[in-house]
Amino acid sequence: MKFPFRRLVGPNLPRKLPLHPHLRAGFAPRLRLDDGNGAASGAQSIVSCLRLIERRRRCFVLLLYLLMHSISAQTSSAIQQTTNTFQSGGKKISVEIYKPATFGKPPAVLVLHGAGGIFMDGPAIRRFARVLAQNGLAAFVVHYFERTGTVFARNASIHKNFDVWRETVNDAVDYMAAQPDVDPRAIGCFGYSLGGYLLLAQAAHDPRVKAVVELAGALDNEHAGLVKRLPPILILHGEQDRRVPVENAFRLEKILQRLNVRYEMKIYRGEGHVLLGPSQLDAAMRAVHFLQQHLK
Repeated sequence: MKFPFRRLVGPNLPRKLPLHPHLRAGFAPRLRLDDGNGAASGAQSIVSCLRLIERRRRCFVLLLYLLMHSISAQTSSAIQQTTNTFQSGGKKISVEIYKPATFGKPPAVLVLHGAGGIFMDGPAIRRFARVLAQNGLAAFVVHYFERTGTVFARNASIHKNFDVWRETVNDAVDYMAAQPDVDPRAIGCFGYSLGGYLLLAQAAHDPRVKAVVELAGALDNEHAGLVKRLPPILILHGEQDRRVPVENAFRLEKILQRLNVRYEMKIYRGEGHVLLGPSQLDAAMRAVHFLQQHLK
């Protein structure tokens, strides 16, 4: 039996984004060009209009930024945030925990940063963890680089430490599953870049992982030909990604089709390894919806 999937390409803004009328007007300016002696005036009109578009584009990005921070501020009182540690390979690994302030046992989501480490990726990862908690999911942000004392990982460091970090990821799942206030039967994962690589490798052999969202990641070549199973996957990738080329996303898609796995896929046109503005917001909304759908 073939499972349904959704594959979407291109920008896809939320339909009900509360844009001010003046901002909406800025996306469809009217150019009026004069004939004959008015040619210079027409050129000036074009320049003025382009400046207007740029100003309103900046206003739009600022609006998205303020909207996300406004949501976070309004819901921060409903989130329980704690810090703890667990052991992995004889090292203490820090974990930031963001839980909804509700009764019951919510699903748990393992959240992993990329090669930039918690220092560079931390602010965005933490914002997303708060959004997960806001939407009824317990988020565990694991500082897996502490296993090897890494701050920022370059290619040589990634090849050297990948299997060690995988062990720490497995220990992190053990730690999450043992927590008395989360549902051990509903464990999901979100990984950015290197974090996506690690979580896909983990999910390939760990039946406790019920869903994975990978942003700008891939399944490494060592596991691609050996994988026998995977849970539902959401693939998010920038079309112009130079760090992890988008071909990796399509290669993962073929593996999921071969395994008859449920998946969704979104390729962001014009975006690189780091999603910006509307694409970033769209990816966050998709990730939350996907995890809610498969963990509840």
